[in-house]
Amino acid sequence: MAKYVLMTTDECGDEFRAYGSEFLSAEHEFPSFDEDDDAMCDAFFAWQCSIEERANREWSEIFGEECSVHLEREFSDMSVSDWARLGYSFDF
Repeated sequence: MAKYVLMTTDECGDEFRAYGSEFLSAEHEFPSFDEDDDAMCDAFFAWQCSIEERANREWSEIFGEECSVHLEREFSDMSVSDWARLGYSFDF
């Protein structure tokens, strides 16, 4: 399972971890999958959109609309191959 957290971006572009409700501060999980699997990519996108829509609605109800909320993969959950796909290389 891949782990994701909700992050907020304020009007200045600063990012920070969402808070304010159990849902906003929770760690969300989605099964790990091969990015070449179109059906799983579609399922992930639908899941991500539903999580972000709910999160933005909750955030707005609690704090107003000054920030937007998005889902982000938890860094501690990423493998070396995940980092490599993002362009990082490691010499061990």
